[in-house]
Amino acid sequence: MQELGESRVGRKASENQTRQRHRRQTTEMLAREAEFSERLLWTPDRLRERQTAALRVLLRLAVSDSPWHAERLNGVDPHSFELDDLRRLPTMTKADLVANFDDIVTDRRLSTALAERHLASLDADAYALGRYHVVASGGTSGLRGVFVYGWEAWPTFYLSLHRFFQRDWKQDPALKGVPQRAAVVAASHATHMSSALAQTFTRPGAELRSFPAIWPLERIVAELNQWQPTILQGYPSILRQLCAEARAGRLEISPRRIRTRSETLRPEVRVDLEDTFGVTVHNEWVCTEGATAATCGLGTGQHLSEDLVLIEPVSTAGDPVAAGALSDKVLLTNLYNLTVPLIRYELTDQMRFLNGDCPCGTALRRIEEVQGRFEDLFDYGAGVQAHPIVFASPLLRDRAVVSYQVSQTHTGAKITVVASGPIDTGRIRSEIAAGLSRLGLPDPVVGIRHAPDLPRTAAGKVRQFIPLPSPPSS
Repeated sequence: MQELGESRVGRKASENQTRQRHRRQTTEMLAREAEFSERLLWTPDRLRERQTAALRVLLRLAVSDSPWHAERLNGVDPHSFELDDLRRLPTMTKADLVANFDDIVTDRRLSTALAERHLASLDADAYALGRYHVVASGGTSGLRGVFVYGWEAWPTFYLSLHRFFQRDWKQDPALKGVPQRAAVVAASHATHMSSALAQTFTRPGAELRSFPAIWPLERIVAELNQWQPTILQGYPSILRQLCAEARAGRLEISPRRIRTRSETLRPEVRVDLEDTFGVTVHNEWVCTEGATAATCGLGTGQHLSEDLVLIEPVSTAGDPVAAGALSDKVLLTNLYNLTVPLIRYELTDQMRFLNGDCPCGTALRRIEEVQGRFEDLFDYGAGVQAHPIVFASPLLRDRAVVSYQVSQTHTGAKITVVASGPIDTGRIRSEIAAGLSRLGLPDPVVGIRHAPDLPRTAAGKVRQFIPLPSPPSS
C-alpha cells in the first residue's frame, strides 16, 4: 500500500510539472504569435535572407553535434553556404533516420531506446528530459519514424500550423465575438503529433475537445450534438461520414469553420463539406517531420511554411521538377528543429507548385492541395501506374459513399465501401475500369463490396489505398 501511495504521489508531481511546462510554453508561443503572423507579409528577399541564415545555423550544428551528419557533410563550410548549394548535398531517408538515430540527434543524451521508452510510457502529453516532445509516425510506408522537438521548436511547429487559420478568423467580421470552440475528431493519444500539440497549447478564450476517431460513429455524433462546436476539425474520411449524418438529420451542429488534415482531402469531399455545413474549409498538410502547408481562405492551393522549411520537388531520380509539374517526391530540410537535423530528407508526397501570386499577399509559395503519396500509386507492371484519383473521383461523386478502401489486385482492384444509402455500383465500377483501361491495363476487373465500417489505425486513420507488396511480373 505504501508503494502504491508513493507511486500516486510521484505521478501527481509529474503531472503538475507537465502542466507548469505547458503554461510556460503556451506563454512563450503567444509572445511569438505576432511575429509569425508578420512573416506572412515578408518580401521574397526577406524570406530568402531568413532561409539562408537559418540553413547556415542548421548546418553548423549538424556538423558540430551530429556524428552522422558530420561524416556526410565533410567539406561543407556552413558559414558561406548558399541556398543554391543545397542541391549538392546528399539526401537522407526515413530508413537512414531509423538506422542512425542515435548519431543523428544533436543531444547525446537522446537515443532510440530513450525515445521509445518515453513513447511507451505516455498516456497523456509529457516531456522527455524535461524539455523534449517525442512523437512517432508510421506513414504509409509502414516504417516507423521517431521525431524529437526541442523547447523552442515545439511552439514553432504549432505556430506554423495555426497562423493562417487564426488570421482568417480574425479578419472575418462575421466571426467577431464568436468563441473558438473546437471539436477535433482525430487521434487522441499523445504519441501523435496533432494530439500532442493540442494537449500542450491552450489559447485564451478558446476551448478544445477531442473526439477520438476510433469511437463508434453514433457516440461521436451524440457528443458533438452536446458540444456544439464552432470549429469542426478532423480527418476527411471521418468528416465525410459526419456530412452524411448531418444530411440524415442525426448530426445537428453549425460550425463556422472546418479544418481538415492528416489525410488527403479530395475535391469532392471539400464540396460535400462546404455544401452540407455552408462554411469555409481550411485544409492543412502536416507531416510529423515538421513541414506544414495551409489554405489561406482567399486563394487556391496551400501555402508552404517556407520561412521554416525548404521543400525541393524532385523526380524519382532526384532531379528538380519545375513549377506546374507534379513531383514524384519532395526533399525536406527542416530549418527550425535543431534536435533531429533533417537535411534533404525524402518525403514521398507528390506536389505541384503553383505559379502566380495569391490574393492574400504572402510570399510563401503555394502548392496544389496534396492528393497522394508515391506509395499510393498502384504499379501494375509494363509501365502501367494508377494514381489514387483514378479510384477516388468515381467513388466520391456519389454522396452516399462516406468512406472507402481500395486494395490493388493483379488485374484491377477490390474496393470496400461504407455507404449511407444505395450507391450506383455499376457506374462506379465501369468508370474505374475505363480509367484503368486508358492507362493500359488490359481487361481490368473491379470488385465492390459493402461494409458497415472500415478498419482504422491506432491514430484513427483509414488506409484508403493498399498496393500490392511488389509490382506484378509482366
